[in-house]
This record gives sequence, structure tokens and C-alpha cells, in this order.
Amino acid sequence: MKKLTISELNDFFVDTIQRCTNDLLSKTDEVIECEILEEFDIGVISFLHENSLEQLFKNKYINENIKELSLKLREMYLSINEKKRNADSIRKDKQWHNIFKLADTIRKKKKDFDLEKI
Repeated sequence: MKKLTISELNDFFVDTIQRCTNDLLSKTDEVIECEILEEFDIGVISFLHENSLEQLFKNKYINENIKELSLKLREMYLSINEKKRNADSIRKDKQWHNIFKLADTIRKKKKDFDLEKI
């Protein structure tokens, strides 16, 4: 298996965060469940892992704040009870809304961080 470059890791990190958005709530159940419970889930496991975030941090693709918030997002997502892993809960449950809110915060901070580097 090919090892990811740091640039590719960054792209996957950004893609993961962008999958967890309040815009999803207006989509069909199937889209919500695919985006969150399949695509975002894979990203959380791989690209929000402490080792991945540390690589991004060391290579100046994220700052300490983004790293810590991303670890918190991962922890929040992984703590969701199996019974709440469905489109109806994703739309209505406060835990999910907190996850979306944190992902929005990370997305904005990452965008601002990237703009500062230009």
C-alpha cells in the first residue's frame, strides 16, 4: 500500500471535515447516512487520528488549536451511541448538532489558517 504524502493527507483531512456539514440535514436519509456513517466515519478513523493530526501539525498544515479541536471532534463522533447512528437522529439529536457545529468551527479555522500562509 502506498504511503500518503503530507499534501494528500491534508487533502483527506479537509475532505473529512467538509463531509460533516449542516447542509447535509436537508438531504435525503440515504445521502446523510452515506456521507456521515460511511465517508465521514472512514475519515474520522484515519485522518482525524492523533498520528495523522500530528503529522499535519509538524508539517505546518494545521495549528495546535485545529489539532486539538479535531481530536475533540473525533472523540465526540466515536462516542455516539450505535442507536443514534441513523438519519433521524443525525437530524434531531443535540449530540449530532454539536458535532456539526464543531466541524464548522474547524472548517473555518482551517480555511483561515490556509489563507494566512499565502
